Amino acid sequence: VRIQKDVPLKYYVQLKGPRADGSGWTHKQPLKCPEQTQDQGWVECSGPLLIDEDYEAIGQDLELEVIMDSNQDTSPWAVVDYDDIRISFASGPAEGLKVDGGITTRWSPNAEVHITSSTLSNRDSQNA
Repeated sequence: VRIQKDVPLKYYVQLKGPRADGSGWTHKQPLKCPEQTQDQGWVECSGPLLIDEDYEAIGQDLELEVIMDSNQDTSPWAVVDYDDIRISFASGPAEGLKVDGGITTRWSPNAEVHITSSTLSNRDSQNA
């Protein structure tokens, strides 16, 4: 992002959309970027996006917004240049678990292996 304004601005990305069940809208801000000025030129701001049950509740009409925010008492409007905006898949939950049968001496009978999850959904954990 390159901001063309003398007043420092910070911005955040907001993903929003109507919930598929009709119970209202979901607004999430997965990326908040630090204040920057036009003197800094092009600045990169990135971060992970964890898809949780709030995102899963949104129907097909997901919207992406970039919202500018100024700490000054001036208008947050500015000329902003964007380059290379993307949301890319980095990783997901484990989709399977295979225990090597050749190392049976390391496993006692009825031993279990558990893959926990960093999400709030119990669907993202596995046992074998």
